[in-house]
Amino acid sequence: MSTSEQIQFGTLLVALISLIVQQTRLFNERRRQERRIETKLLLFYLLQDGDLSEGQVITKYMEQQSNRGKHDEPEIRKALYEMLSDETLYYQHDGTYRAHWRSIKERPT
Repeated sequence: MSTSEQIQFGTLLVALISLIVQQTRLFNERRRQERRIETKLLLFYLLQDGDLSEGQVITKYMEQQSNRGKHDEPEIRKALYEMLSDETLYYQHDGTYRAHWRSIKERPT
């Protein structure tokens, strides 16, 4: 194997490793986003029954998802924050969260 072939092989190997790392990161990011969406939907479903405090939300979520561990608490808090910023939830003065229902607006034709 000549020097130029070794350089080409090394370059190809580095490019292949970079591609694998990039695809792994992309896959993990998409999985994280899908899990966050799933968490948001479950939280919205839990809050349809009534207003709940943060502790009650976490407890009910853990009861629903008993197969997941304690590592979900930060994920729940992140989902709550995103839902507050999206105005999907409201934080009320008594320390509870309330689901925000929006009416369907008709589009002008």
